[in-house]
Amino acid sequence: MRADGRKRCLFLERRGFPRRPEPQAAPLPEARRSPDRLLWSGTASPFRPESQPASSFRLRRSRAVPLQVRAEALLRRLAALHAAFFLLLAAAGEAGANAPVWQSLAPLPVARHDLQLVAWKDRLIAISGAHDETVADVDAYDPARNAWAALAPIPDTRGWFGAAVIAGKIYCAGGKRIRTEAEKNASGEEGAYEYRASLNVYDPEANRWTVAAPMRAPRAGCCVAALDGKLYVIGGSNPTNGFQNRVEIYDPANNTWLEGPPLPDGREDMSAAAVGGKIYALGGVKFSVRANVYVLDPATGKWGAGAPMPTPRRSFAVAVDGPRLWCIGGVPGRGYTNVVEIYDTRNDTWFAGPSIPQAKAWIGAAVLDGQLYVAGGAWQDPASKKYIWLGDLHGLSLGDE
Repeated sequence: MRADGRKRCLFLERRGFPRRPEPQAAPLPEARRSPDRLLWSGTASPFRPESQPASSFRLRRSRAVPLQVRAEALLRRLAALHAAFFLLLAAAGEAGANAPVWQSLAPLPVARHDLQLVAWKDRLIAISGAHDETVADVDAYDPARNAWAALAPIPDTRGWFGAAVIAGKIYCAGGKRIRTEAEKNASGEEGAYEYRASLNVYDPEANRWTVAAPMRAPRAGCCVAALDGKLYVIGGSNPTNGFQNRVEIYDPANNTWLEGPPLPDGREDMSAAAVGGKIYALGGVKFSVRANVYVLDPATGKWGAGAPMPTPRRSFAVAVDGPRLWCIGGVPGRGYTNVVEIYDTRNDTWFAGPSIPQAKAWIGAAVLDGQLYVAGGAWQDPASKKYIWLGDLHGLSLGDE
């Protein structure tokens, strides 16, 4: 107020005129004065005019709410956030302390990649694969003794193939064999591989292999799943036909093959598994590494799409843990990965798992008695360009669920 204005007020007061009252702000409704309403989200703001959309509204301080009230409300919120932060830290520390850890176990008798690892009763069975040459070795691992024992060799050596169990027997389909230099020289053909159409069947009870009816065309890099007593061989490639979207279904009851619903897109180097009456084919490569998850419902004979893999990859392993699929290692594009991701088929979601100790590809994996096992594999030394064949076996406890 200017000096002359103040003098005028005093002059009027001395002559009996009452002082003009100071203007008072209208009190806010209780809901608006409540400190708990000073922070909000969405359209719950008590200060937004009804005519103004929430998306364009910005908070303006109300002079009617005392600064002390606003400060006290803010302090209460900060204290709550502070407490929540330390609770999260404590929970994370407890989870970290109790997190499952990969255990190093007895290594494979022969280091190799491109093998299959299958759970059968109380044993793991590691089948074929390759190092510099394709091997016929078949070995059984006993978790109780942490020891391996040799089994009958496979009739048709192979790597880059698929295997699954039906009625207690192990079916091995597709794949390829590394041709030796002597073979190349004798035949005059320079092809590095012999592609397989054969189907070998192993009976662990009798420790005996038999040869069943072959597929209609050879292919490697295919994936295999067993459902309702039948064997599904999915995708792959061969030098004649390139990438395959072909699906063949083998019926052990009559030793015959039928054509199944083709994949939406041909590719090789995928992994597959059967869960909950459906078949899941994941990842793979066709000119580039893919993240697709294809889901086959045999009841309709149609492929659908699942949530894509967070990490696109090929040459990885998949293991079934109830309704979950563990996707392990592989080639994400360049180099190798040790990343483990878990797909929950019940709600079509992915979450991270504990990484394997070493980044590698072409590995075998299986779940047995609540334990996840990962065996073998390979990686390429970037300096020497040589492949390093691995024989390590690691186990991870999956807990009670």
